[in-house]
Amino acid sequence: VSLLTPWGEGVLGADAGVATRLDARPPTVMRRASVLSTGLDPTGLSITRARNDVTGASAKVSYLSPRWLGIRAGASYTPEANLRTADFDPEADGPGRVTADLENVWEGAVSFARQFAEQDLRVRAAVTYSTADSGAGLAAFGDYEAWGAGLELEHGAWTGGVRWLGSNNAWAAGSGDYEAWEAGIVHQMGEWRIGVEAGWASDDLTVTEGMSWLAGVGWDVNENVNLGVAWASADADLPVAAGPGLSHINARNEGLLVELSVRN
Repeated sequence: VSLLTPWGEGVLGADAGVATRLDARPPTVMRRASVLSTGLDPTGLSITRARNDVTGASAKVSYLSPRWLGIRAGASYTPEANLRTADFDPEADGPGRVTADLENVWEGAVSFARQFAEQDLRVRAAVTYSTADSGAGLAAFGDYEAWGAGLELEHGAWTGGVRWLGSNNAWAAGSGDYEAWEAGIVHQMGEWRIGVEAGWASDDLTVTEGMSWLAGVGWDVNENVNLGVAWASADADLPVAAGPGLSHINARNEGLLVELSVRN
């Protein structure tokens, strides 16, 4: 349920939180396949996720202010991050895995968007924050906290952007931080779109670090059909058991991607 008034917008129900709705992010080359905060990982090794979103479309209540002088603010509250979808599972568990079971999730965001007509420049920037309690009942998990920031610039047919996320992974010991960076630039030439995107992330909790990139081109066959072709590559430094301790191996996947997207 969404209510629009002169004093802002209120939302109640299954919806993305304000940290996602007011986010600023780098552009992607193709419609779906990407190496940036992707729900569908074409390489199988991309660990980069700089989107400040731990609830997905779980039921929540949100408020977003009107945009005054380019600035808009918002807040969301999610009682429990428990909605599972095909490409987002905040409660992923199984043999040998445990989750923080986040609840009482609060999100806040401030967005700035402005069109500078004389310079033919559009600017969008955002700062986001999220915090939550852990309902796992395990001493290893504690309160969750994450900060995010992003910047988008559009000049003529060029669009570029960068986004950052830092979180504590809800790890009570304070030594399990996660950090991710994403960047992308694309050029639109009529029905053609060409660009490059790249991401890097480091996870102290899982002792994992990785970098991925994609370069490609997309073509709008018509208003409903898009065809994209790209080369994607991902490298990850992964922990492996080695006797009483841990060792690491470097894994790499790369290859040609062909994407056909159809919208009704």
